[in-house]
Amino acid sequence: MGVIVQLENGVKFVANGLFNFVNPSSLTPGNVLALLKCIRISKEKNYSLPESFHKKVPQKWLKTYDAANYYSPNRCCLFDSKWELYLNRRDGPFIDEEFYGSEIKSYQEELRAIGVMVDVNKGCSLLADNLDSHCDFATIVRIYKYLEEMKPEANSEAAKRIWIPDGSENGQWINPEDCVLNGKDGLFSSQLNALDKHYERKLLSFFTSAFSVKSNPSVDDYCKLWKGWEGSGQLLSKDEYCAFWCCVVDWSTKKQQLLADSFLKAPVDSGSDGILLLNKQDVFIPDDLQRKDSFEQSSQISESVQREELPLEDGVELRQMNPSERHEAVKCLLNLTALKTLHPITVRYSLSLSSGEIVDARESRMIRWYKQTSKFFTQAVDREEHISSLYELIKCAFLVEFDEEAVGFLMKSKNLQIYEEDEKFLDAEFPSE
Repeated sequence: MGVIVQLENGVKFVANGLFNFVNPSSLTPGNVLALLKCIRISKEKNYSLPESFHKKVPQKWLKTYDAANYYSPNRCCLFDSKWELYLNRRDGPFIDEEFYGSEIKSYQEELRAIGVMVDVNKGCSLLADNLDSHCDFATIVRIYKYLEEMKPEANSEAAKRIWIPDGSENGQWINPEDCVLNGKDGLFSSQLNALDKHYERKLLSFFTSAFSVKSNPSVDDYCKLWKGWEGSGQLLSKDEYCAFWCCVVDWSTKKQQLLADSFLKAPVDSGSDGILLLNKQDVFIPDDLQRKDSFEQSSQISESVQREELPLEDGVELRQMNPSERHEAVKCLLNLTALKTLHPITVRYSLSLSSGEIVDARESRMIRWYKQTSKFFTQAVDREEHISSLYELIKCAFLVEFDEEAVGFLMKSKNLQIYEEDEKFLDAEFPSE
């Protein structure tokens, strides 16, 4: 009658028939194993399977450990001992061995022939594409470690989004441009997601190479942070303020200038409550003691920009400069232009208050250094003049019988003040009766 009773002689009909008469996603484990056996026999016998079979192979008919979905062969992986070095069988789109039985692993070559990913070093794209189906942090970390080990290209499918956990099973997927490796002690927590808070050091370099995540906040990020503080109208904590400037202090002059140009408000020490940001027009530097005393009640003084020279013996850490630092310092001195003048070196400050009033402050200095132009100005010292000035001050103090309030006024008129530590010393040595 011509009926074919041997599978070897009917591979074409079996392979084509399984797809023609059955919903591909309804193929039983036995059907799938028979199909794979047909592919093996066709290769051994050098048979060509029908064109209709090849057209239907890309359909979704293979069951993975993701119970909710069937996948096409080119979206599946076959789990074995090599994959197990990096992943669990439920971490990716691995064929469900519990459903098909262990026999399916014997058809490795046949599965490779229809597009199943068998080689562990070629599965980065599939694992990365499947990554956002997970929310378990431990699983996501394993996949990231696998990707890091396999070194996917930076422009591959891996460069999508990064998981920011909130606990072990919650979190959200974030764009790489909204992340940074180093969070700077939480300073940028309102605008950037710090990866060093969640991931171990080895993975941080992977996020840079595969996702182009920046190592540190950029100048634009610092400008945006300051703008946010300006707009909030809230007091800054001193910890926040110090953390901000500790990051900025080692920047190049050009970067510091870019940051300064973006400021609309300047910091003012409001006391124990924190730092207040006020319009720059209402803040001035208290270099002139009389000006400071006159306007302290009507205008805020920015304590943050005052200079204070601390004695070196008060626990200041000192370190020896290395040769390259010494050479750089010497080069700066060699390039320095030193200029001397007999006239006072006068500095003038002008402050336009929001009320419309203009405050002027002038100061005479013996030296002045212009860092950008590498010029150093100094006034020739007239010792007799300084002795005369000191004599005049002592004489005036004698005439007012060294009255504390009167002496204080005289000193301010000369733009002089006694440091707090000196005041304590004098009080201790000459106690009031």
